[in-house]
Amino acid sequence: LLSGVVLLVTRTRSHAEATAREKTFELEQRTAELESGRALLDAVVQSVPVVVTLKDAAGRYVLVNAETDRLHGIPARALLHKTDHELFSETMANGIRAQDHQSMQAGQPLVFEEAFNSLDGSSRWVIKRKRAVALPDGSTGVLTSLYDITERKQTEVALRESEERWASVVGSASEGIIVIDGSGCIDAVNEAGCLAFGYERDELVGSNVIRLIPGAFGDRSDRPVHAVDADDLGRVVGIRRRVTGVRRDGSQAPLELSVSAFSIGGRRMFTGILSDLSALVRQQAISKQTEELARVGGWELDFTTGHLFWTEETYRIHGVSPGTYTPDVRSAIEFYLPEDRAVIAGAIDEARRAGRAWDLVARIQPREGAPVWIRAVGQVEMADGVAIKAYGAFQDVDRLKIAEEELRRHRDNLRDLVAERTEEMRHAKDQAEHANHAKSEFLANMSHELRTPMHAVLSFAKLGIGKSVDDSPEAARLKRYFERIDESGRRLLHLLDDLLDLAKLEAGKMNYVFATGDVVRAVTTVIDEMDAHARARDVQIRFVHPADEVPATFDANRFAQVMRNLLSNAIKFTPEGRSVHIAVERTVMATRSCCSADRHVPAIRVRVTDEGIGIPEGELELVFDKFVQSSKTRSGAGGTGLGLAICREIMQAHGGEIAAGHAPAGCGAALTLVLPVTHCPHHEIESQGSADVG
Repeated sequence: LLSGVVLLVTRTRSHAEATAREKTFELEQRTAELESGRALLDAVVQSVPVVVTLKDAAGRYVLVNAETDRLHGIPARALLHKTDHELFSETMANGIRAQDHQSMQAGQPLVFEEAFNSLDGSSRWVIKRKRAVALPDGSTGVLTSLYDITERKQTEVALRESEERWASVVGSASEGIIVIDGSGCIDAVNEAGCLAFGYERDELVGSNVIRLIPGAFGDRSDRPVHAVDADDLGRVVGIRRRVTGVRRDGSQAPLELSVSAFSIGGRRMFTGILSDLSALVRQQAISKQTEELARVGGWELDFTTGHLFWTEETYRIHGVSPGTYTPDVRSAIEFYLPEDRAVIAGAIDEARRAGRAWDLVARIQPREGAPVWIRAVGQVEMADGVAIKAYGAFQDVDRLKIAEEELRRHRDNLRDLVAERTEEMRHAKDQAEHANHAKSEFLANMSHELRTPMHAVLSFAKLGIGKSVDDSPEAARLKRYFERIDESGRRLLHLLDDLLDLAKLEAGKMNYVFATGDVVRAVTTVIDEMDAHARARDVQIRFVHPADEVPATFDANRFAQVMRNLLSNAIKFTPEGRSVHIAVERTVMATRSCCSADRHVPAIRVRVTDEGIGIPEGELELVFDKFVQSSKTRSGAGGTGLGLAICREIMQAHGGEIAAGHAPAGCGAALTLVLPVTHCPHHEIESQGSADVG
């Protein structure tokens, strides 16, 4: 039994040892195969032109290939066993880790395209492909393959910029640009092309180009009239020609067409450039009309070939037509009269020799009709001291020469005619002055003659008013009659006084007595005179003035006359219950005076402002004309229209000025006079209506 047991154990051990040797051999073979596969895989990973990295569950790099060196500019081993936060900025590392977590949760590969800052500081564009993978220890890592697309992105950006520049150039071009495919259909058209024909871009793209320029490619029996193909376009490539376009509304447009061919993707394409000649055609038509109206024709002479070109109007001036006559220098000179031919020939020779221009007037004999005067003008174009071309104009000046001759005859008699007209004007001036003087004398005499009986009428009116004192109806009626007579008489007497003053002013016989006085006292005296009249109309007079005296040299009576007129008008046009404002203040005024070297002299300004209807803006100066009233006071307010005219004459005699304006509150009129403190008989104001006056 023991021997049997020993034998069994011995056999079992031998069998186990044989099995172990067999398994060991198999393990060694599989290990060798695994190492070979791992080496092959590592060689593949290291040799692919794509960055490959593997991170473990903690985010540490456990595998990087050699392509990482090129991307980051540092050895790939520098990344091993490091995390993104140890290698990149906080923001970038957080972004990478977020992508890793996203790929782990997705359960499938994820692709990202983004800008990427490598470890050497360079900026790149990359495409990342991330996926979760199981690691040998059972944890999950992230496998990343990263493609560098920087060059592709740069190419795309350059291409996009190129396309944008090209689109900008084409879009802003003033010529119409049409891209046509091999079948004659419009592939693209710019804005100018759409505007030239009146279509929207969508209406043109896809339609045959013959729709726009039907007669540009001729007619072929084998082609429908409504279609153009590549053969038609190929025949006009490189040829600049005039065509007629058809707009959307059916109107025609003169155009210039230029076609070029190119290939794209194996397709034959064509570009048509269309220039709108409407302005040029119109300009040529206007130029032709202008030549005909001005009777001016152009010409050009090529000294190299001897060719002479004439415009249509030049042919007409010479009485020939392009179909019957071909101009040349010799025959063109023959048109001139014999006495002028040598002058013209000499001018052309001198121009050819020295480049000298000419401007001559001579006579030619047209083929038909009488000789006419023409003006021949020429300029020369030089190159390296040699005349190569001359150009200029012919102008028919026959009518002008006839007019000049007529003018010369009139000029010969002009002196006598001027002397005769001068004498007539002098006689008319004397008559006008005599009539004006007679008028002034008449006004003065009439005023004197009427003033005496008017005083008698006023005296009897006052007497009648004084006698009508009882309470009987008859006495009351008579009193009203006498009061109306007194009122009308005073108005008429005021008119006579104005007419008398006007006559004196125009005759230069107004007497002034200048003396130094207080302007404030003079104004106060007038206010006292007018106070009763103001109270009767329920109008208050408000006077503002300096506390001390305001002395000046003036005629007290005439100054009072001016103030009386201004205050009377202000009271007349101020509504009941309102006020008239008078202000006196010191100022300066600009003058041209022989009494002072200073152009600015001390002055007194007096402003009278009412609260009435005011004066229209356009009549502020007009109211100072004789017999003129404001349009707002022309009816219902009375007046002769002489008061302000006389006031201005009086103020100018004082060396001062007067002007009208608007009340500061915008309601009412403001009449302002400026009186120099020292009177000079030669005072002359700088300008009417100055700022000091206003």
